[in-house]
Parts: sequence; C-alpha cells; structure tokens
Amino acid sequence: SVSPPTTSLSHTPTSTPSSPPPAKLLPRSSPTAPALDSTDYGRIVSQLHFQRITHLLEKTKGTVEVGGAKGPGGAEAKDRGIEPTIVKVKEGDVLLEEELFAPVLPVLGVESLDEALAYVRKRDHPLVIYAFSEDKATQDKIRKSTMSGGLVFNDTFQQLSVNEIPFGGVGESGYGRQVLKYTFEEFTYQRTVVDIPQSEEPKNALRYPPSSKESLALFEGWLRVPIEEPPASTNGKANL
Repeated sequence: SVSPPTTSLSHTPTSTPSSPPPAKLLPRSSPTAPALDSTDYGRIVSQLHFQRITHLLEKTKGTVEVGGAKGPGGAEAKDRGIEPTIVKVKEGDVLLEEELFAPVLPVLGVESLDEALAYVRKRDHPLVIYAFSEDKATQDKIRKSTMSGGLVFNDTFQQLSVNEIPFGGVGESGYGRQVLKYTFEEFTYQRTVVDIPQSEEPKNALRYPPSSKESLALFEGWLRVPIEEPPASTNGKANL
C-alpha cells in the first residue's frame, strides 16, 4: 500500500517569538554551500522521479516559503538536486494528493488543534503522525483522537532506532510490522496442526445427535460463561 500524502499541519501563525520560522531555522542545520552544490544533500533517485517532483512544484498553487531551486535534471545524479523546499498551501493543492518522496514539505495552516485532528481523521490513516508538543494533555488528545501506524512526539526519526518497537502502517498506509523479531514473525508462516487421539472420541459423543437434556444444558451453559468486556475503543474518533 502507498502511504497517504506527507503534510505538515501548522497552527496559524506559523511562528512565535520563541519559535523561529522555517526560513530562519533551515540555515542553522544546512551546509555552508548552496544545497544544489553541496555533496551533503542527496539527489533524486532517477530522472523520472525528478520530472515528477518538478512537475508538482510547477503545478502547485501554494507559496514557496523556503527553497524551491532545482538542478537541470538529466542522467547524472548531481544534476537531479532539489533544495529543501517548504510550500504554504491550501486544501486541495496538488502537493497534498500523493506521497512526495522528495525534500518538499507542503504546510497547511489550521486555526486550532481540533481543526488539525479533524483534518487527519477525515483522510486515509497515515503511516506515522509526528506531533510537536510537550503538553501532556495535548499529546493524550492526539493519541486518543487519531489512528495511524505510529505516533511520534517531538521528533521524526528516533523511533526507528528503538529495536524493541515495531514499524508499520494501518489501513490505507499498509498492514504488517517490521523491525527485528517483528519482521521475522510477520513473514513467517505459522501452520496450525492438531492431532486428536482416537481414545478421546467417546468423550465427544455429546456433540452428536440425538441431543439429550444433559448435552443441551451443557451447551447452553457455555453461552452463559461471563466474558470480560474490553475497554471501549474510540477507533480514532474521540468525543472532542
């Protein structure tokens, strides 16, 4: 399955005095050379994908806030560079239609956390939700109100370094889990084999007709065995 589109939901306005805008943050972590000239940046894997991304950047109706420059393209990998690019978009933009697999991040402004959660819930289940907040109440609300393959707070990578937890999607973002033992278990065929000794057959006579009062009472008794009710699931739709 293909993962739903990569989208950043940002509270409007996108910057505060304690949180510089992306245009000021990016140079702090960037090489001194321009991205298209730097060997520290990766290149697009093929000319076909380079053309796909440049076509999307040409079609978007959004505003390029950061980056946007690209190489000439061609057979040489060095010519297939695209600057880390942030595009401010509105709903329905072409950049929100598919997973980009590129250094291009569409940012959609929202007025509140509730609006952001509603946006997530009405679309395909994402592979991972990355949420940036240290407020525990906010984290809990996001966890209870959404469904995704993974949920990571305040980072976009560290969860991949934890071997004890699986990585995978849900619904439209894919089924199955991988990472060490989870990969082995996911791709291992488990065949169920049961061998009932013939000596046990007389004990099973009550399952055959004609039924007696005793056998019916036994079966009815099984229907009355109390089953502990599991906790209610919101299925990603909490009462907000």
